[in-house]
Amino acid sequence: MARTYSYVLLFFVACIAFFPHNTALRPDIMECRNLVTAREIAQGDCSWQVPTMNGALRLEKPPLPTWIAAMVEYVSPNNLGLQRVPPALAAMLWVLFLFLLVKRLADEKTALIVSLVFLTCYQIVLMGRTATWDVYCHAFMMGAIYFLYKLLYPMPTDQRSWLTSLFLGVMLGLSFLSKGPVSFFALLLPFLLALPMKGRASLGENWGKLVLAVMVCLVIGSWWYIYLYMYHPVELTSVFHQETGAWTNHNVRPWWYYWRFWVEAGLWAPFVLVGLAFPYWKKRVADGNTYMLMLVFLVAQLVLLSMMPEKKYRYLLPMMVPMAMLVGYLLTYWITQGANWPRRLLIGAVGTCVVVELLALPVVGRIFNGEQTNTLTLLSHDERVNGLSFFHPADEDLRIECVYNLRHRVGALDLSDEASLRSQVPCVLLVKEERADSLVQTLPQDIAASRLGTYDDNHHHRKAKHYNPSMCHKAFMLSRANEKPSKPTDEALR
Repeated sequence: MARTYSYVLLFFVACIAFFPHNTALRPDIMECRNLVTAREIAQGDCSWQVPTMNGALRLEKPPLPTWIAAMVEYVSPNNLGLQRVPPALAAMLWVLFLFLLVKRLADEKTALIVSLVFLTCYQIVLMGRTATWDVYCHAFMMGAIYFLYKLLYPMPTDQRSWLTSLFLGVMLGLSFLSKGPVSFFALLLPFLLALPMKGRASLGENWGKLVLAVMVCLVIGSWWYIYLYMYHPVELTSVFHQETGAWTNHNVRPWWYYWRFWVEAGLWAPFVLVGLAFPYWKKRVADGNTYMLMLVFLVAQLVLLSMMPEKKYRYLLPMMVPMAMLVGYLLTYWITQGANWPRRLLIGAVGTCVVVELLALPVVGRIFNGEQTNTLTLLSHDERVNGLSFFHPADEDLRIECVYNLRHRVGALDLSDEASLRSQVPCVLLVKEERADSLVQTLPQDIAASRLGTYDDNHHHRKAKHYNPSMCHKAFMLSRANEKPSKPTDEALR
């Protein structure tokens, strides 16, 4: 009965955390990149093996999350709500494997509390509602860690250990195919460094099973890279140097940049700090070795992530695992000592999460998103542009959010090359608002520009601090001067 209650409760809270009002928040730049690539796969603009993003090769990220998004796009095009269902399911898988791992490390009661703490961390809720790569790679790695621990620290009731090693290899391979070595470095390696705190592992009889897991991981995780190396070696090498260069030259921060890592735990941040007092807790908790494993897991993650020159606070997402484990372990200790406030606090946190997700999220979405009433999506529905190609000036950057909203590829067009320009007419040209009128006047005399409208893809009002003028465009239909373009409507000219 207790086991059924735990699973039902976790399933209910996870459903509330990840599914209701999942379109309240607009897609950010990372999500738009994934969805634009998925759309081009589904529309047949590129192959599944060699994806593109707005016509350019998109090899920076492994393709598994994009393939999942492409299958959803094929079933229901431009359905953001449905696109966010698979990552929500992946987040639920992450919660399940965390529960199973802590249940083996400690007991079911602790595992339930840890999982509820994990589900009430805002980073987990946010990423579980976003169709990007992170939640997939960490969810699969959490499964790999669970199967690895089950293999190395078996219980008398465990059976079919070879099947466990097979699942371990599959999870490792799927994690690598989701975001490369990211989760190996940020989640698996810190756990391996902390594992000796639990005691001696059963390595002797498990070497063959570990070799099997590694082989399965290599087959699943590397085949796409081998394919690219065989058919697109130059592009793959270029992307490799670009990505490694970004790790050392992009968003470089000092080693102490993550000093306030504990704040990412939200409500549970003070308890993370309390849990770091290991001389006090190691002597008081029931199983000091399990506590030290959780603590070393957290510290090892912090050190490894701090060693990387490129730093962003969203990279701390995998740290939610040991922080939830540490907080949950301490809450369990206080409850066993007869204190009622930890149970009330946990119920209050879960209740607040439920209320926010069910009632407040649409309001929060309107506050953060602003009013998006005149985006390029309107242009995609305009009958006058049916069958036409879309372009932007080659000397202007085009935000991927605009491509996502437009629902079409937008090529780069060199307006100074008159022959190239004439070869594309008739077409639609998107120009940044601040230079649109002056640029159109430089077009050749035999090219007519008919204004279709002004479109703003910002999430913020024009007077807001974060308003980005580069996301505001004027659209023109280019045609031969001797051709009579269709007359723009009054609504389009607003």
